[in-house]
Amino acid sequence: MGVNGFRQPFEAALRSADQRQASELVRQALGRGISREELVESMIVASLDSLAKGWDEGTVSLTQLYMAGRIAEQVVGRVLTPAEPVAP
Repeated sequence: MGVNGFRQPFEAALRSADQRQASELVRQALGRGISREELVESMIVASLDSLAKGWDEGTVSLTQLYMAGRIAEQVVGRVLTPAEPVAP
């Protein structure tokens, strides 16, 4: 499954403010060899864009959008933090 296979479930997790599921999907995607950059661009940012469009259309509440942003911020922080310190 490529990154697109993770995007809809990730978006659903954000929509329902399920931080545990969102984190698990990110872990699974990384485990499948999806790069951090692709994960952020094609899954996280795309999901947030879709939720923002839903807010514009009235199908997503401001609270849902806010919580999605907070969860995404935490997930991105973990994704972009190197697992091991980089030597100078």
